[in-house]
Amino acid sequence: MSLELSEQFVTHFNLGATYTPGSKEAGGAKANTTGTNYGASLIYLASENFNLMLEAVRTTTELVQPDGSKQRDTVTLINPGVRFAKNYDSGLQIVSGLSLPRGIGSSSGTKGVLLYLSFEHPFK
Repeated sequence: MSLELSEQFVTHFNLGATYTPGSKEAGGAKANTTGTNYGASLIYLASENFNLMLEAVRTTTELVQPDGSKQRDTVTLINPGVRFAKNYDSGLQIVSGLSLPRGIGSSSGTKGVLLYLSFEHPFK
């Protein structure tokens, strides 16, 4: 879900779930596993083609253990970033971005770099 808060601020909310029947660990033990993910972002529309972003994301995943039991793993990230759009007369928009996800809470110490490239085509 996306909401326009003002001419310069937009927010996005995401929610998802995963069910994996017969998930297997390296030794061969199997179990049905579930996972959830949710996030929210605040986008500052600095210009028509350049945005500053701040996203918060949390994922939970069940991991199969050697005895067939399951252990839940949770990761919580804050993800500041930027994105830039290039628009073409054909309607094609190419969006590139860079962000630096960082773990918080029990995920503290988790670091990464996310490069993003999207080709947005118009539907006619």
